Amino acid sequence: MSTVPADVNYTFSPVEIEALKDYGTIISHEAGELLVDEGTTRQDLLVTLSGETHIFVETPEGSKRLGWMEPGQFTGDISVITGSASLVRVEMGKAGTCSIFRLSNCKRFWSRILLCLTSSCKH
Repeated sequence: MSTVPADVNYTFSPVEIEALKDYGTIISHEAGELLVDEGTTRQDLLVTLSGETHIFVETPEGSKRLGWMEPGQFTGDISVITGSASLVRVEMGKAGTCSIFRLSNCKRFWSRILLCLTSSCKH
Protein backbone atom coordinates (compact mmCIF):
# COMPACT_ATOMS: atom_id res chain seq x y z
CA MET A 1 0.00 0.00 0.00
CA SER A 2 1.28 3.44 -0.93
CA THR A 3 2.36 5.66 1.93
CA VAL A 4 2.47 8.86 -0.11
CA PRO A 5 -0.23 11.16 -1.50
CA ALA A 6 -1.09 10.83 -5.19
CA ASP A 7 1.12 12.74 -7.62
CA VAL A 8 -1.24 15.54 -8.68
CA ASN A 9 -1.04 18.27 -11.27
CA TYR A 10 -2.75 20.95 -9.21
CA THR A 11 -4.37 21.62 -5.83
CA PHE A 12 -7.20 24.17 -5.68
CA SER A 13 -6.73 26.85 -3.01
CA PRO A 14 -9.50 27.53 -0.47
CA VAL A 15 -10.50 30.63 -2.50
CA GLU A 16 -10.70 28.59 -5.71
CA ILE A 17 -12.72 25.87 -3.97
CA GLU A 18 -15.20 28.49 -2.78
CA ALA A 19 -15.56 29.80 -6.35
CA LEU A 20 -16.07 26.25 -7.65
CA LYS A 21 -18.91 25.46 -5.24
CA ASP A 22 -21.51 27.08 -7.51
CA TYR A 23 -20.61 24.61 -10.27
CA GLY A 24 -20.66 21.30 -8.43
CA THR A 25 -22.76 19.08 -6.18
CA ILE A 26 -21.34 18.55 -2.69
CA ILE A 27 -21.86 15.07 -1.26
CA SER A 28 -20.75 13.57 2.07
CA HIS A 29 -19.20 10.11 1.99
CA GLU A 30 -18.21 7.53 4.61
CA ALA A 31 -14.77 5.89 4.68
CA GLY A 32 -14.60 2.97 2.26
CA GLU A 33 -17.41 4.22 0.02
CA LEU A 34 -16.82 3.59 -3.70
CA LEU A 35 -16.79 6.85 -5.67
CA VAL A 36 -15.47 5.78 -9.08
CA ASP A 37 -15.05 2.22 -10.32
CA GLU A 38 -12.14 1.32 -12.60
CA GLY A 39 -13.32 0.95 -16.19
CA THR A 40 -16.42 3.13 -15.88
CA THR A 41 -16.95 6.04 -18.22
CA ARG A 42 -17.66 9.26 -16.37
CA GLN A 43 -17.91 12.84 -17.53
CA ASP A 44 -17.16 14.66 -14.30
CA LEU A 45 -14.41 15.81 -11.99
CA LEU A 46 -14.35 14.71 -8.37
CA VAL A 47 -12.80 17.32 -6.05
CA THR A 48 -11.94 16.29 -2.49
CA LEU A 49 -13.20 18.99 -0.09
CA SER A 50 -12.54 17.22 3.24
CA GLY A 51 -11.27 13.81 4.28
CA GLU A 52 -9.24 11.81 1.75
CA THR A 53 -10.03 9.99 -1.46
CA HIS A 54 -7.86 6.93 -2.08
CA ILE A 55 -6.75 5.89 -5.57
CA PHE A 56 -6.46 2.15 -6.39
CA VAL A 57 -5.53 0.09 -9.44
CA GLU A 58 -6.00 -3.63 -10.00
CA THR A 59 -2.81 -5.66 -10.45
CA PRO A 60 -2.26 -9.41 -10.92
CA GLU A 61 -1.57 -9.51 -7.16
CA GLY A 62 -4.84 -7.71 -6.33
CA SER A 63 -5.85 -4.16 -5.52
CA LYS A 64 -2.98 -1.70 -4.98
CA ARG A 65 -3.37 1.78 -3.50
CA LEU A 66 -1.40 4.26 -5.59
CA GLY A 67 -1.90 7.19 -3.23
CA TRP A 68 -4.58 9.54 -2.00
CA MET A 69 -6.08 12.94 -2.71
CA GLU A 70 -6.31 15.58 0.00
CA PRO A 71 -8.63 18.62 0.14
CA GLY A 72 -8.40 20.72 -3.04
CA GLN A 73 -7.13 17.85 -5.18
CA PHE A 74 -9.18 16.21 -7.92
CA THR A 75 -9.50 13.17 -10.14
CA GLY A 76 -11.39 12.51 -13.37
CA ASP A 77 -9.66 15.12 -15.51
CA ILE A 78 -8.39 12.56 -18.05
CA SER A 79 -11.90 11.11 -18.49
CA VAL A 80 -13.41 14.58 -18.94
CA ILE A 81 -10.79 15.56 -21.52
CA THR A 82 -10.67 12.29 -23.48
CA GLY A 83 -14.04 10.65 -22.77
CA SER A 84 -12.14 7.47 -21.85
CA ALA A 85 -12.98 5.05 -19.06
CA SER A 86 -11.42 5.53 -15.63
CA LEU A 87 -8.03 3.86 -15.23
CA VAL A 88 -8.38 3.73 -11.43
CA ARG A 89 -10.84 2.98 -8.65
CA VAL A 90 -11.49 5.83 -6.21
CA GLU A 91 -12.77 5.24 -2.68
CA MET A 92 -13.34 7.58 0.23
CA GLY A 93 -10.33 6.81 2.43
CA LYS A 94 -11.34 9.05 5.32
CA ALA A 95 -14.91 10.25 5.75
CA GLY A 96 -15.50 13.68 4.27
CA THR A 97 -17.05 15.60 1.41
CA CYS A 98 -16.44 15.76 -2.31
CA SER A 99 -17.82 17.98 -5.00
CA ILE A 100 -18.83 16.45 -8.32
CA PHE A 101 -18.47 18.69 -11.35
CA ARG A 102 -20.38 17.41 -14.39
CA LEU A 103 -18.85 18.10 -17.80
CA SER A 104 -21.45 20.75 -18.63
CA ASN A 105 -20.64 22.62 -15.42
CA CYS A 106 -16.91 22.28 -16.05
CA LYS A 107 -17.43 23.97 -19.42
CA ARG A 108 -19.42 26.81 -17.75
CA PHE A 109 -16.72 27.21 -15.10
CA TRP A 110 -13.83 27.31 -17.61
CA SER A 111 -15.78 29.75 -19.80
CA ARG A 112 -16.11 32.04 -16.77
CA ILE A 113 -12.42 31.74 -15.98
CA LEU A 114 -11.44 32.52 -19.59
CA LEU A 115 -13.78 35.52 -19.61
CA CYS A 116 -12.24 36.75 -16.38
CA LEU A 117 -8.73 36.31 -17.74
CA THR A 118 -9.53 38.44 -20.78
CA SER A 119 -11.46 41.17 -18.97
CA SER A 120 -11.50 43.01 -15.68
CA CYS A 121 -13.77 40.36 -14.10
CA LYS A 122 -13.57 40.08 -10.31
CA HIS A 123 -13.57 36.50 -8.96
